[in-house]
Amino acid sequence: MHGSGELTNAVVLRLGARETAGFRPTAHDVPAHFLEWDAREPETDHYLRLVRALGIETCGAHLEFPISVAESRQAAALLARHLPFAQEPYVCIHPGARLPSRRWPAERFAAVADALAALGYGIVLTGTQEEAEVTAAVRDAMRRPAIDLAGRTSLGAFAALLRDARLVVCNDTSTSHIARALRTPAVVISCGADVRRWQPLDHPPHRVLWQNTPCRPCMHAVCPTLHECAQGVRAEAVLDTARRLLDLRQRDAA
Repeated sequence: MHGSGELTNAVVLRLGARETAGFRPTAHDVPAHFLEWDAREPETDHYLRLVRALGIETCGAHLEFPISVAESRQAAALLARHLPFAQEPYVCIHPGARLPSRRWPAERFAAVADALAALGYGIVLTGTQEEAEVTAAVRDAMRRPAIDLAGRTSLGAFAALLRDARLVVCNDTSTSHIARALRTPAVVISCGADVRRWQPLDHPPHRVLWQNTPCRPCMHAVCPTLHECAQGVRAEAVLDTARRLLDLRQRDAA
């Protein structure tokens, strides 16, 4: 289960396993039972197709992310300790991504966060310890208060924060998929990635915004040009989408 197998199949076959299975590019010399890779297929569907080909029953394409009571308590304690508005509804802003080429500009995240704060939502900035500089850049660009919890949560407590948020605004990273598993509405800004392959499969609670450019999908860690795919997604479009998702959630809860 490693992409098309173009680079890895030769290595795996040398390991000497009695049976191997996977994907193959059309012209590659591997066992005939390897499935042909379809670059147009969503990532989740790739691997479910492989599992079914092996005769294993699947249970659908939905995601799950269990959260323990202790992790829920850790998230609640963080909110109570750091947020003066802990009893108010809040939005999670997750501006980080492992590759700089996958990050939407910090000042645009800040503009969206300020506008949502003006609507009465608390703003919680999330990220790993390695993304602390990114969340700090968003916090420093904001005019309204926000709590920066980058590096302060376990993975489970981070998920609990997403679960209890009214909305998540993030890049196209694992955060969007955790939000999907928890059924939390999300606005996802996709920079550089193949949207068709990586976007969440159940679209109603999620919206993926992206700018089509000739260089997508991008293989660069840092954009070598002007980061056109990120610059093409305007803060106004993200905010408008966020408002519509918040309105839908409010109506559903009524």
